Amino acid sequence: MAERFTWRGKDGRAAFCDVSPQGLARAAEQLARWEELLASLEAEYGALAGELETLRREGREKSYRFREKAGRKLLDGQILALLRASSLADRLPEDGGGKP
Repeated sequence: MAERFTWRGKDGRAAFCDVSPQGLARAAEQLARWEELLASLEAEYGALAGELETLRREGREKSYRFREKAGRKLLDGQILALLRASSLADRLPEDGGGKP
């Protein structure tokens, strides 16, 4: 299980567990990794939309490659939707889900 860097008080507000410079540096590093993961997922989701459209124009909707990419786009979309539902992502990528 990942190390927690925050906790929620009785009032629901978040606070850092360790406010020493080292604790804050570790918390900032973990936040950076989460932000990089989100950016990577959003970029991959957008790229998959373009790749699927290209395969669709080529009439390759039944190919293994198309189905693999469509499955990956659905998975990425589901992860992004979960992150959005928990307010970790502000929005879904530009096409909003669209066709697989």
